[in-house]
Amino acid sequence: MTSNTSNTSNTSNTSNTSNIGNSSGDPGGGWAYADRVNLPFVDQPFVTVPTDAEIGAWPIPFRPRDWSPIWYAWQALTEFVQLNLALLDPGAPVDSLGNPADTASEIRKLVTLARFERADALGEILGQKDEFISYFMGLLNATPSGHPETFRLLHMANLFATVAAMKFKKQYSRPRPTQISSVLLGPAPPPGHAAYPSGHATQAALMAQWAGEILPAAAVWNATRNNLQRLAFRIARNREIAGFHYESDSRGGFMLADKIAAAVENDRTSAAPVIVTFHQTKYDAAAEWI
Repeated sequence: MTSNTSNTSNTSNTSNTSNIGNSSGDPGGGWAYADRVNLPFVDQPFVTVPTDAEIGAWPIPFRPRDWSPIWYAWQALTEFVQLNLALLDPGAPVDSLGNPADTASEIRKLVTLARFERADALGEILGQKDEFISYFMGLLNATPSGHPETFRLLHMANLFATVAAMKFKKQYSRPRPTQISSVLLGPAPPPGHAAYPSGHATQAALMAQWAGEILPAAAVWNATRNNLQRLAFRIARNREIAGFHYESDSRGGFMLADKIAAAVENDRTSAAPVIVTFHQTKYDAAAEWI
């Protein structure tokens, strides 16, 4: 929602169709208007209705700035899915050394996290369950009205990551940790899709990367770029603490985000770019930080 600047979180906290964060709905609305039953505004004395000629001559189309951030991101998504998404495959889950992930070992780590960290992390876990675009906007000290193109860019990162993650979640069909070990009993029902790769990790890492790229190159911004990356890591790890994801799920999400970013950059430098809506938005978002 680009007009209600007092509630950034609510503008990006959507109906969550895919339940991996920031995923759907229309944050373009927000204000509700009461009307009188005995005197609706259309019956207010001296209000006017445009004539047929005025309606027919209306000069203003539905402009790009009239689109809400989420629906504008959906436009870009229709271009993104024209890429060969199979080339983004992050591969099967691996550990930090690149060996096949040991699910039993990862479960034991998650039990330790649940025992010693979940209580402290619970507020963030629940706060980031359905949306976290607001966290990135807050870290950037940005608002939807002050940085509308940046807000749109984060929504595009969210949707691109969602679609790619869903493709490989189906391909690998990894069960959730809480399905294997009931003792991990999460603080909320697990999302209704497979674990690998982590959607939250993919989304957060892609947001962090593109937000960092639109900031000026000056070294003074390096701290913010680093903090964006740390925020992405924190969001992903909170999902592990909650028992929703293995560590290798997060690792796969980070790899997928890197592959998405590389594919999009390759498209930008190609002879015939496909994701033109995204490229223009990223250019306009960078201009907001000059």
